[in-house]
Amino acid sequence: MNEELADFLRKAVSGNNNSIQAILHSFKERKLSSEEQEQVHIYIKQAARTSHHAIYLRAMLYDYGYGVRQSSDMAFILMREAAAKGNASATYEIGHRYLEGIGVERNYDNALQWLKLAAGSPYYVADAMHDLGVMYERGLGVAVDGGVAETWHQKAAQKGRSR
Repeated sequence: MNEELADFLRKAVSGNNNSIQAILHSFKERKLSSEEQEQVHIYIKQAARTSHHAIYLRAMLYDYGYGVRQSSDMAFILMREAAAKGNASATYEIGHRYLEGIGVERNYDNALQWLKLAAGSPYYVADAMHDLGVMYERGLGVAVDGGVAETWHQKAAQKGRSR
């Protein structure tokens, strides 16, 4: 494994989102040899024992089928584990998947619960705020409420998320 990849991995399992995205991008663009892909998976699997960021990264690799057989089910299981250990991105992903019915049966009640958790303290995930705005805008599992929808959209915008 080259030193640059090793550095991205160390940073990713410590929670650096840019490094997580760089690793995913390396898989997507096929910049890693099969040997490097295997090394990444071994490193992440070992790091997942102590790092919820590593568990989340494993979930994303399964979600996209990067270096492993694609499995939305396995991705969801790993996201639940990462969320249970405090990973904000995984918490959002679970809510979003319930909202859209990705890998699980669409369930607006569960979506609302997970998205509110991701949107609130201590996470303040802008994408979760946006999704909550959409739910209130469209009446997805909640009563249509333009005021509440706008409040969520404004909160998301303050965190850098546009509609």
